[in-house]
Amino acid sequence: MPMSLRTAARHATTFGALVMLVLAGAPAFAGPGEDASRVVDRWAAAYSAQDTSAVLRLYAADAILFGTVRPMLFDGSRPIGAAFAGLAGSGNTVRICQRHVLVVGEDAVLVTGSYEFQARDQGIRETIRNRFTMMVAKPDGEWRISYHTTSHPLPGEDFATGRTASIERATSALPIVSGVAEQDSRDACRR
Repeated sequence: MPMSLRTAARHATTFGALVMLVLAGAPAFAGPGEDASRVVDRWAAAYSAQDTSAVLRLYAADAILFGTVRPMLFDGSRPIGAAFAGLAGSGNTVRICQRHVLVVGEDAVLVTGSYEFQARDQGIRETIRNRFTMMVAKPDGEWRISYHTTSHPLPGEDFATGRTASIERATSALPIVSGVAEQDSRDACRR
């Protein structure tokens, strides 16, 4: 028995309403860039709340952190935990000033930009402006920071835009010699 036009229209309207209800309740699916950017935002919020454990949960177990306050490589959860040991109760905050997102793959995103820290040092509040790079990845299905490095702006760099004014730079090339002691390598970086 053929369906009447009125019955077909009623079914179509009911079906359309059901689809709209299902879609309205469905979570919005973001791409990898948006997902990784949210991790960076959560990192900044946790840091500003001085919630050390929330900060550490955002790093992968085998993450690498290379900062500026203590210019050493922190490799893995325990060393990164030590790097943030003084955060709780410090009054330190951070805000992301500029960011660029580069999707490397479905589960790897490079986020780079600048951030500004408000920190207390011996009771004096200071503003520290730095650049950052974070590799945010999800090898186990959850987005986490796998690599994080911070660097100071270059002399003559406009912090707001990240552009460097034309400045003269002295450059020199040092030969790479195998067997040079680690101390000698560090001294070569200072020249």
